[in-house]
Amino acid sequence: MLSHSEAKRVANAHLRARGSDLIAVQAHRDRGVWVVDYVDPEHPDRQLQGGGLVVLDSGEVHSLSSVPGSLDRLLRGLGSSTTGTAAEGRVTLGGQDHGEA
Repeated sequence: MLSHSEAKRVANAHLRARGSDLIAVQAHRDRGVWVVDYVDPEHPDRQLQGGGLVVLDSGEVHSLSSVPGSLDRLLRGLGSSTTGTAAEGRVTLGGQDHGEA
């Protein structure tokens, strides 16, 4: 599993590869993936329009919309399925168990 700082590093590399000056500032685990927020470093207090990035433990990065339910739709599109009980919060992506969400 990627650490918090590794998820931000991967997100920053993804942003730079796309020619963006935005930087990752926060990352939290949600349903077995990292959800990463980013800001414009020249205006770090300004809220950006849009969502964030989702970083999988494999290092794969996906854009996340700010529309409610977008993480669920993305995970379904990636072929994820929740296993165990809701209290366990375990997620599999592509058949791999990614532990607690």
